[in-house]
This record gives sequence, C-alpha cells and structure tokens, in this order.
Amino acid sequence: MIDIGMIEACAPGVAVETIQAIVRVESAGDPLALNANRSGKAVRLKAEDLADAIRLARAEIAAGNTVDIGLMQINSANLPALGRSVEQLFNPCVNLHAGATILTGAYAAATKAHGEGQAALQAALSHYNTGNFQ
Repeated sequence: MIDIGMIEACAPGVAVETIQAIVRVESAGDPLALNANRSGKAVRLKAEDLADAIRLARAEIAAGNTVDIGLMQINSANLPALGRSVEQLFNPCVNLHAGATILTGAYAAATKAHGEGQAALQAALSHYNTGNFQ
C-alpha cells in the first residue's frame, strides 16, 4: 500500500484512511493503472512501463475516449480543471494530490445537501467514482 507519509504530504486535508481506501479500490496500489472508458464500457489496459502507460492513455484520448489514470484513477476529463497532463498523473504524489482535490471539491458540494459528516462523505465518494452524488 502507499506510504502514509506520502499520503500526508501529497494529499493533505483528506484522511489517510480515506485515500488508502480509494487507492485500494481504484487501482490496487498500481501507479500505472489504466482504465479506458469506451462507449460506457470500462476496459482495463495493462502497461509494460511508464512510457507504455503514457502511450496507451494518449491513444485512448486521441480516439475520443476518457481514461482513468494511476493510483486514484483520475479521469482524463479532469486534466484541464486540474492543470495537469497525462504524464504528470503517473507521478504518485501528483496523482494523490489530484484525487484529493477532486474529492475535497465533491465533499464541499455534498455538504450543502447533507451537512458535514459521513452522509456528505458517502455522497462525495459516489461523485468521485461515478460523477453522481447518488
């Protein structure tokens, strides 16, 4: 699993346990994890190394698909808002920070409907995974 010190440094403001759970579910701790979203179907891609992972991700994006990248499976549609590149998201610290940024934003939005606490966290996690607070 990802080092706790790395999580604390790269994803401040989100509980270590929350980040660990997301990484476990989304990528099983594989920093090169890739899933292409092709017409509603998720397809796991297996990269041989970093260069191959970048090539695969770029090819899927060029084909009009989105790709979930790295430890926290950051969807490529988030790249512009995050100000990040495909290459950067394969850096574990950058990926953790990007995931924490997305989750923190979803949590802030969820608190408007649910208040602070577990209900808001559950809605934020749903949004993180599916794009839907339900």
